[in-house]
Amino acid sequence: MSEFDFDFDDSMVDEELYGGDFISLPSITWLGKGDEGFWVVNIDDIDGKPEPYWEQGEHRFGQDPNNPLEDVWKTQRLRCVPIAVRSRQIVEDDAGVLHYYPPMTARSKRVGGTYGYQTQVMILVDGINDPVMLGLGRKYKTVSWSNDGYHRKYGQGVEERLKEYSTRASKQVGKAIPWLCAWEIDLVPCYAEGKPYFVDENGTYVNPFQIDMRTGEPEFPRTRYVGQDTFLVNQALRKEVGVPWENEWKEFSDAPPAPAEEEHHNPNEDDDIPF
Repeated sequence: MSEFDFDFDDSMVDEELYGGDFISLPSITWLGKGDEGFWVVNIDDIDGKPEPYWEQGEHRFGQDPNNPLEDVWKTQRLRCVPIAVRSRQIVEDDAGVLHYYPPMTARSKRVGGTYGYQTQVMILVDGINDPVMLGLGRKYKTVSWSNDGYHRKYGQGVEERLKEYSTRASKQVGKAIPWLCAWEIDLVPCYAEGKPYFVDENGTYVNPFQIDMRTGEPEFPRTRYVGQDTFLVNQALRKEVGVPWENEWKEFSDAPPAPAEEEHHNPNEDDDIPF
């Protein structure tokens, strides 16, 4: 008799419970190569319908014209609440192997090769039941979020402007308000002189995105503050999910994370711009 003489129904196994400690999130992607940019998410990747401003459509991801059209939600105005942010350095060595490092890792402690920097943002979107991720795996996307003035072809990054906004509000209110979990922001294409603004990245023209914090009904919210009750819910979610998700990238890792988290080689990327 076999030592393991029993039946096992593997169709009842929840794989997510046994696949490691990585937190997997659906990804909303910014597509801004060669035309006015927009946000897109595969309909099958999320539970719910994102609100407001989203429309159902089709999109062919990647560079191959033979790739199938997929059902997606699209918008040029992504209204969301950021609750967590993580970044890391990436180096591709001469053998094509990717190495990952926490931010601010000194060059002397990295392998040699092609250097890159990647940022991901965990957000909440009305109509979607769970947190989702902005996968900013290309330079113009990461810079759109994080530019502190170093990249002169780009405007001030979303994170810098949101921090300034929160600081200004804190001074007026007389209370320290976090820049995460407390503000509903809009992410929209960059415009200049009434036209989409493009940046030349190694011969490829890309449309970055920017933050829009205007207020005033009916087009915009009366206030960008989410309210005390909603802030507390968001803060609890940040503690439960957001901070552990950020911490995944704070330790040195010389191996790529779980495939669902590896947005750097996501076949849904719209462009193939070097780091």
